[in-house]
Amino acid sequence: MNKQVLIEKLNMTYSWIERMISQISEDEMTLSIVHGERTPKDILAHIAAWNWNGLEWIKSVGKGEKPLLPMEGHTLEERDSIFARLNEEIHKRDQNKPLKMVLEDYYQSWRTMMNLVETLKQEDLDRTIHLDWAANHLKDGP
Repeated sequence: MNKQVLIEKLNMTYSWIERMISQISEDEMTLSIVHGERTPKDILAHIAAWNWNGLEWIKSVGKGEKPLLPMEGHTLEERDSIFARLNEEIHKRDQNKPLKMVLEDYYQSWRTMMNLVETLKQEDLDRTIHLDWAANHLKDGP
């Protein structure tokens, strides 16, 4: 992926989330159920947690290492249950955090992500990484 395109897509996503946040009150952030059992605060905590995970993966790639992904050691068929479990763990861990802390973590994860992406070279974005779980799925067929 072209680095500038990636930055533009990330900025568009951030702007969209910012518009959503600006339209709701603090009470709505913590009390309104918008997805399943999740409040907007829960969703921001979820995004921040995955931002932090992504940062670790990007750092690994930047060092020429294979990132440790949740799917390692599992099959593609297990993907949905693995991510559902991880998402539930994130929710349980963060659901009682105060809104202020969630917002700070979300903004910090975003700033850190953008700073790291800015430092990447195009060759970092072009690097192919072998993912065992994907290769096994492709080898064995769907």
